[in-house]
Amino acid sequence: MVGRTNSETFGGGTWGEKEISISRENSLMNMAGPKSLSTRIKTRYERDGLPSILRSGIKLPIYLVNSTIQETKTKYIFRRIEARIANRNQLHNTSNRIPYGDEESVEISSHRSDLPETFQSILGSFHRPQPKVAEITGGKLLWEGSPALSKNNDIILETAENEKTILQHRIRTALSERDFNTVLSDIQGKIKRKFDWSTPLFLLVRHPSTNYYHWVVEYLPKLVAFDKYNRQNRETATLLIEKDAPDWVTESIKLLGYSENEWVTWDNKSAQIKHLLVPQHNSRTRDTPDLPSPNECEFVKTRANSNLQTNSSSSRYLFISRQGAEDRRIQNFREVQSLVKQYGFDTCVLEEMTFVEQVELFSQADVVLGTHGAGLTNIIFGDNLCVIELFPDTDIREHYFYLSNISNHDYYFLNNETVGLDIVVDTESLRNLLDNIME
Repeated sequence: MVGRTNSETFGGGTWGEKEISISRENSLMNMAGPKSLSTRIKTRYERDGLPSILRSGIKLPIYLVNSTIQETKTKYIFRRIEARIANRNQLHNTSNRIPYGDEESVEISSHRSDLPETFQSILGSFHRPQPKVAEITGGKLLWEGSPALSKNNDIILETAENEKTILQHRIRTALSERDFNTVLSDIQGKIKRKFDWSTPLFLLVRHPSTNYYHWVVEYLPKLVAFDKYNRQNRETATLLIEKDAPDWVTESIKLLGYSENEWVTWDNKSAQIKHLLVPQHNSRTRDTPDLPSPNECEFVKTRANSNLQTNSSSSRYLFISRQGAEDRRIQNFREVQSLVKQYGFDTCVLEEMTFVEQVELFSQADVVLGTHGAGLTNIIFGDNLCVIELFPDTDIREHYFYLSNISNHDYYFLNNETVGLDIVVDTESLRNLLDNIME
């Protein structure tokens, strides 16, 4: 059955986008396979447009049609603007640069010889040049996550976490909320609306898909630059953060010592910005070898811990539960919980705690045990911790191995059987590990 048709200008032409419903017999289960089907749809769509797909007789799940069209629009816009993307070096060569922080030498090491490849990839010594804030006058901000344009309408890659794939994601998100022509017009700099603010705006807007780990380790450290700018300039800057942010965003800013009158919220509507400050974004991505700054993570830890108001006593041995998550849950959770309780561990459900409560909990801990997930980010608030990370054997990541290294924590990990999206913990191996650590 064919529903309504919406016409939309795309790449100089007009095409019809039809909403179709399909019967059970035309579902994906009857196809040659989702990957081959997706490739066929994409090739035909890019070559001949949607009408040719509808005439071709290819049996289409509607979600796959919409996804393919959205991805094609994203790639079309990205190709149109790719030559105008300004990376970090280009940005610093064309804007006023304000140094902050210090150069750093980072040494990542391990006593183990059986490290996974992901861990081995970050071993060794790294030099971090002195970071800088770019001062942009007459620029523009766009949509959710606030990718920014310079006065000359160059796209500032630093505002998309310095990664082209993140910029594509920002475009894709914008297309899900706006029509194609609006998104294309915005990113070309055709913006009349003004976001008037009397002081420079320091960009700290988080994209809605940015999780707790990236906020704490990549965004909060930028406040080092905010502090230095305000100390050195007569004109005090104002923080620009997202509208309707999660509680842990505003709670964390407050705990680091900033009051609500020091920030303003971004409404996700593209606008001209008179004076914008763009701090350096440090993260390990596909496009850059950056790693979170040890000095800046220490700043976050020291500032947060120094502002804690309570003197309550917390558990020293933490078992972090992910049972409320969508993946990496422990299928034999009760068995594991019973085992670790014998060693004095208390089970902690971090999503039920405020940011302040999490900082307080980890600042007093001695040992932290948990499955890989954002909750382990809080190890940066601890001192001389023992960190034990549980991995699915199909997906081993280096985030907390790195954070443990720069935080001077002892770090251990244990690979476990993957079952669907979850894991089954090898309790015998865990018992042996705990015996060695806790003796």
